Amino acid sequence: MSFSGIFIKDIETSDKHRFIDFRTHYYKCEYNIAKDAVKRYLNQKKFKISNVDDNYGEIFVQSSSFHMIISIRKAMVLNVSIDIKVNVYGILGAYKPHKLIKELYTYLDKQLPFIGVGLQPGV
Repeated sequence: MSFSGIFIKDIETSDKHRFIDFRTHYYKCEYNIAKDAVKRYLNQKKFKISNVDDNYGEIFVQSSSFHMIISIRKAMVLNVSIDIKVNVYGILGAYKPHKLIKELYTYLDKQLPFIGVGLQPGV
């Protein structure tokens, strides 16, 4: 990340993000297994889960300094994709959105069968 990253207050991951750290992560598991892993991480970190919407595959996390939306989508029969959007409150982001995304992806990569990042063949 460049110095200008200190000013960024919101980041959203995607398949084609210009930085590889912020590309969609794919896992070989079912939706409920991925959702449970995300919830375990959030509970470990003592983040407040405000809403879990299984219809849209989203988990909304609210804190006094940021909010985060984690989207879990079925990519294939036994594959899911996970995207994260973080918005930090305040004047400067101070790399907090970067840190939150990287920490969650690092945790999930160890807990779930990781396939890869970005657009996956056959997805």
